[in-house]
Amino acid sequence: MPARDVTRCRAAFEGRLNSLLQLALDSAKFFLRSTSGSYQSIGARRRESILGLVLLQSHLAWEEFLERTFVRYMCGASTDVGYAPTLLQQVQPNHASAMTRLLQRCGGRQGNYVKWDDASVTNYARHFFTQGDPYVNSIQGITAQSNGLVTVRNRIAHRSEHSHNQFRAVVRDRFTYVPRGMTPGRFLASAAPFGGPGTMLEHYISAYKTAATQIVP
Repeated sequence: MPARDVTRCRAAFEGRLNSLLQLALDSAKFFLRSTSGSYQSIGARRRESILGLVLLQSHLAWEEFLERTFVRYMCGASTDVGYAPTLLQQVQPNHASAMTRLLQRCGGRQGNYVKWDDASVTNYARHFFTQGDPYVNSIQGITAQSNGLVTVRNRIAHRSEHSHNQFRAVVRDRFTYVPRGMTPGRFLASAAPFGGPGTMLEHYISAYKTAATQIVP
């Protein structure tokens, strides 16, 4: 029987996010490049690229966390404190069976994979667990941050006019205007809203951590 330890899944997810955040911090302090035998800072543009990579990897870690916990809960897993969602469907005997049921729920519209965007996860959760717990409320609680993160991610990954306009809307919502020369990396390095500590990158990643503690209490 495959491991059903959802608590360990959360610990691994949080560890991954902490490691990525450390990479972002190190990029501002320690990363150097060699120039004619001497060393100098990698520069703002390179640091912005690193922050973009950190954001992309953080989102991938979030989707992996959702998948790993979801299929374990479908198999009847519980957390170390004894929490387990109430299943609306038959308990699945293993992870492969759980994934097959999820693919069936997708109705074949997405091929041989399951999407883990927020809308899809809440849809799956309402189908498999009573009131969609623990996913629906947890995800809805970070909707603003999650939407912002995905928009910035799309701007990094795509060069379409749509992704550009969506990114500008997020920037405008944060600053009330779009500063000249604003890039995804520069936005991620900017101060978090509401006088909170850290950067926008930390603000987004903190939201994922908060939701994870609710999904795996």
